[in-house]
Amino acid sequence: MRITQEACTNAVRHGNARRLTVSLARQDGHVELAVRDTGTGFDPAAPHTGCGLAHIRDRVAELGGTVDIDSAPGRGTVLTARVPVP
Repeated sequence: MRITQEACTNAVRHGNARRLTVSLARQDGHVELAVRDTGTGFDPAAPHTGCGLAHIRDRVAELGGTVDIDSAPGRGTVLTARVPVP
């Protein structure tokens, strides 16, 4: 829940997103969370001053999962977190 909350907050606060899509699916022994937005996007490889993405990565890592961020300036963001089902 906190990962979803942080991803949505980041999309609105930093990406000025007007639309969010949140999906949760169980497949191949994992739970996959995807948060898509129509915001301003950003360069995921660039350094960031905030802690939101770091906290998301830390929480997912504690659960043995992975985080993928697909974004670029001007085209929104898709954050995908996958964690194994215990």
